[in-house]
Amino acid sequence: MNSAKPAHLALKEAAGLLGLQSSSHDDESGAWRFTFDSETRFDIEPNAEAGTIVIQADIAAVADDARSQLYEMLLQYNYLWTQTGGVRMALGRVPGPVVMMFEMPAAELEVSRICGVLANMTHVLQAWREILRERQDG
Repeated sequence: MNSAKPAHLALKEAAGLLGLQSSSHDDESGAWRFTFDSETRFDIEPNAEAGTIVIQADIAAVADDARSQLYEMLLQYNYLWTQTGGVRMALGRVPGPVVMMFEMPAAELEVSRICGVLANMTHVLQAWREILRERQDG
């Protein structure tokens, strides 16, 4: 079953409910960008082959002198997938920002679930930004 249209409609409705600063949709790729504020943006991309969507957000860059300690923390965080609900951390490029990612079945997309997932991810994103700031200041 093709879940692209219901997923698109759910994301469109969620964009209207979340109090976003802005949202955009790319008709060709099906990707969305939800901007909450100048620091908090989520890219939402469909993975048609897997029947999922991937939600990701840049958290912050990692200072050179804190890199090995933070990478260890991020790997430990990924290991706790049963406690994090499947949210994982990655690096898109080095040097570059830590990226938070979450994948969910497109067929399960409903407005309340999207809003809940993005609210939770925003809290995680803010907590990790604070951790990264502390490590760079200390």
